[in-house]
Amino acid sequence: MTKQEEEFLKNLKHKLEFYGIKRAITDPNNPRKRIMVPVTVKDCLQRARNKFVVTTYNDGSTELVDIGVEKFLYQCSPYLFIDKYCFIELPGYGRMPASSLYYYQKMILKDYNEITKKYVFTKTRQCGMSTLSSLLFFWKAVCFNGQEERIISKDGDSAQDVLKKIKDNLDCIPSWFGLEIVTNNVKSVSFSNKSVIKSLARSPTAGRGGSPTFVLL
Repeated sequence: MTKQEEEFLKNLKHKLEFYGIKRAITDPNNPRKRIMVPVTVKDCLQRARNKFVVTTYNDGSTELVDIGVEKFLYQCSPYLFIDKYCFIELPGYGRMPASSLYYYQKMILKDYNEITKKYVFTKTRQCGMSTLSSLLFFWKAVCFNGQEERIISKDGDSAQDVLKKIKDNLDCIPSWFGLEIVTNNVKSVSFSNKSVIKSLARSPTAGRGGSPTFVLL
């Protein structure tokens, strides 16, 4: 094994352990049930494309990665993708890497999984949940094809505020994703992978006329 291969495996194992990356599988004991299991090195290598690129993270560091392995990891772990590429705006501090999120925000990202269909939060105001939601919306639209995402708030301005937080990270999409922004206006943004994010004011008909895959109320 070459030094480059050793470094690649070392970085891969660190990501799996540090970010607690898991994936959903069918329960061997109950075909109707899905369970979360840790992602293994073998799982990752099975997705390898043997196409390597040097990616640049939000702290300026770089790493040699396999495109197939990385995209698989990002789909499994919003925590990994957001921590490595995204930014947040902190009043008084400006733009900072998403690694500066609070501990409880990171734990929510770490615990997020595709089996749980609904997340309901009882929270205080100004605790950073709209920021966290915007990061999740961005991750889902960028890492998965054909997402129909809707942000529905009490009024148009509030919904657009969340959309703006999403747009703040549009310049963070890795170039090797090959993803282009198709439309970008006040109420929506869409990508070349057919994912669309729309902001809507609350109304009896908000969200109708489509099949949303991700919704924030």
